[in-house]
Amino acid sequence: MSNRKIKIGLVGHSYSRGNFGLCALAFGEQLAIEKACAEVGVDYEIISFEAGINDPCNDSPKVTIEEIDLRNVFKTARQLSKCDLIFDITGGDSFSDIYGVKLFVVNYMIKIAVMLSGVPYIAAPQTYGPFYKGWIRMLSNFYLSKAKGIYGRDEKSGKALTKENINRMKSVADLGFAMPYAIVPKRQQFTVGLNVNGLLYQSNEILGNDCAYKELCHEMIELLKEKGYEVLLIPHVLNENKTIDNDYHVSVQLSAEYGLEKPAFLKNPKDVKSLISSCHFFIGSRMHATIGAVSSGVPTLPLAYSRKFEGVFDSIGYKRTLDLKRASNQVILSAISTMTDKDYDKVKADVMRANQIVSEKMNIYITEISSILQTI
Repeated sequence: MSNRKIKIGLVGHSYSRGNFGLCALAFGEQLAIEKACAEVGVDYEIISFEAGINDPCNDSPKVTIEEIDLRNVFKTARQLSKCDLIFDITGGDSFSDIYGVKLFVVNYMIKIAVMLSGVPYIAAPQTYGPFYKGWIRMLSNFYLSKAKGIYGRDEKSGKALTKENINRMKSVADLGFAMPYAIVPKRQQFTVGLNVNGLLYQSNEILGNDCAYKELCHEMIELLKEKGYEVLLIPHVLNENKTIDNDYHVSVQLSAEYGLEKPAFLKNPKDVKSLISSCHFFIGSRMHATIGAVSSGVPTLPLAYSRKFEGVFDSIGYKRTLDLKRASNQVILSAISTMTDKDYDKVKADVMRANQIVSEKMNIYITEISSILQTI
């Protein structure tokens, strides 16, 4: 390795505990950068620029976390300017106006700071769009047109881009698939890990009033217990406060109601993935919880609340996703029965094939990073 050291900035990633999906993206990006730098023969350090720092789970001496003030674009640009290359992932799914104009504007303030910094940047693997407002689509495509590379985690994202950006975008795997974990033995009894999305459970805002998600969660637990399976509730968004977007407190409530093992309050996404890997089957409606399951070899039923699920899993050939907005509770319960019983070996084979594709796509992304590193 040469004496050259590259300073890499991450924006839109997060090592802060709370939403482990964001942490999974950060750890996956870190692994890809590490491998690419090894290929090129350079050393590196990573600075993760975050709007708020909450009990970070970073475990590498090569990574530091620096707080930025979203209200001061010029100050943020100066902070970013010390980097040689920036990776922007926009939280994986927030480069869109699906979550409202306010969140898009907040995220775009960071992008303005990136452009003002003068540092070359990569649009890391994420979902692009949908864009419902023309001016948002225009601003988004302008930012992407200036990027050194555009990477999507699904082919559907191309529909939200201009023809020029579509031609430049390369579809690779979601970086959450690459997050490392400790391999642990399977639990003795056939165990189904169940991730209950606290936001969907407590609010109809995303799925609409006609979706019976809360009832579905109870029905799934009852079905699994009737089949004689152990049910292990695994939260993926955790914080001590009883906020609405929190899986932990809902999971504790359900575990008490059904006499299940109390969910562990884990503080590192790698530990959550290790716990998931001990299960024989997994059901989840946090996308990165299901990514953690598939990438650790566990047969999985992803329950989608947005198109990002289907896009991510279809891109690796894992076509087992069910859409909570379209599939009835009975259809979902029937799928659980089939996938844990007569189709179990087929689902397991699907998972193995999917991971082979993930490996190929990750190698493409690492090679792309290596090429870009040689130009800066």
